[in-house]
Amino acid sequence: MATLISCRVCEKPVSSNAKFCPHCGEKSPEPYKDTLRYGLLGFAVIVVVILVFVFVINYLFY
Repeated sequence: MATLISCRVCEKPVSSNAKFCPHCGEKSPEPYKDTLRYGLLGFAVIVVVILVFVFVINYLFY
């Protein structure tokens, strides 16, 4: 059974069994991944870890 995924180029719904996107013609449409959101989330986690580390070091040594 085919499910609907979003084309990575035009972000319109496409069958997961489709060989081409019927809207833009992209070959083998793959699901659109929101890489910006995951990138920002990863960056925020790194910043929080660094801030916690700095505050712990300052608390322990001063």
